[in-house]
Amino acid sequence: MSCPDDGALRTFLDGEVTGEEMLAVARHVQSCGPCHTRAQLIQRRAGSVQEKLAALPGNSALETRAAYDRYIQAYGEPSARPAGWAAQFVPRWIHPALGGAALAAVLLVVMSFSPARTWAQKILDMLRVQKIAVVPVDLTAINAQSGNGHQQVIAQFISDNVVVTMKPGPAAPASDAAAATQMAGFRVRELESLGTPAKVRVNGEGAFQMTLNRDRIQTVLEQAGRSDVQIPESMDGALVAVHVPKMVRLDYGNCEANDSASASQPCIHFTQVPSPTISVPPGLNLAVLAEAGLQIAGMSAAEAHTFAQTVDWSSTLVIPVPQGGGSYRTVSVDGVNGTLIEYAPHGNFVGRYELMWVKNGIVYSIGGKGTSEQALVAAGSLS
Repeated sequence: MSCPDDGALRTFLDGEVTGEEMLAVARHVQSCGPCHTRAQLIQRRAGSVQEKLAALPGNSALETRAAYDRYIQAYGEPSARPAGWAAQFVPRWIHPALGGAALAAVLLVVMSFSPARTWAQKILDMLRVQKIAVVPVDLTAINAQSGNGHQQVIAQFISDNVVVTMKPGPAAPASDAAAATQMAGFRVRELESLGTPAKVRVNGEGAFQMTLNRDRIQTVLEQAGRSDVQIPESMDGALVAVHVPKMVRLDYGNCEANDSASASQPCIHFTQVPSPTISVPPGLNLAVLAEAGLQIAGMSAAEAHTFAQTVDWSSTLVIPVPQGGGSYRTVSVDGVNGTLIEYAPHGNFVGRYELMWVKNGIVYSIGGKGTSEQALVAAGSLS
């Protein structure tokens, strides 16, 4: 492809392009030195804007607060400015999560270089989720990795070729939950205490394939100090197939107004998706590879070993929470254990919450701005 202009690069860095177009731009930026340099310059300029906005007093105009929040959503906190270009096969409106069904689901943590809130867009589609776990992530360590060219290696480590075999297409509006149920093929639940959803959207079914590249995976492991982990030669060229079912999001309250929404109309998102599936080659030692990936993400060798041994990497959705940037706890929701994450306010950035759980093969997520009690109260009125 020809070199994209600055506007196209900004759109790409903001995650506003998807599918084959996104992959084409990503590959071009990675291989074209001038475009890579321009992309970095655009990010630095955005960082300068963010720093100026962060210095504004707390009673700044609501429009400024909204702009700052949008920047944080796209680029993360100041310590994590580099934004990644990992494949965003799941729509942008899916909420935070990081998964670990295979090597991709572990090491793509480092590949994304985005705030934890956006990692679900890249990873959630690579799991058959049965339970949830949380891991603290050192974004400073990840940021340091990106400064020495390590990001480019990681971004290409898993595959020479990504082929979209079924395009999900744009999200389709539904008149209500009943209509969404018919469109999605599973029972869509509602948060009855919040009344009628302001908007209901259904994203289409999708699928893609990746071809593993053993040499690139091995290079990443060696750079992480794990040359002891050897990928079998039989893995080279192995096919990984991913299937993403239809998913539904219900918006409650004044979501269109962003930060300017009134306290009486808080914006709450309720996302539900049947567990996507991934087919991986047999013989892949997921725990060992996960341990290496966690070290790349900032854990010590001992911490990574302990955590990796406590997780079933074939069925666990692992949610990264930046160290010092939020807290999490296990709560009872919908008759099962769920994970409630609270992201701390920063400057003009409003605090957020995310409540996630898995039940009967469906991954649920309630998220919004404000206090986590809103999620717990809403979850108590599930239909």
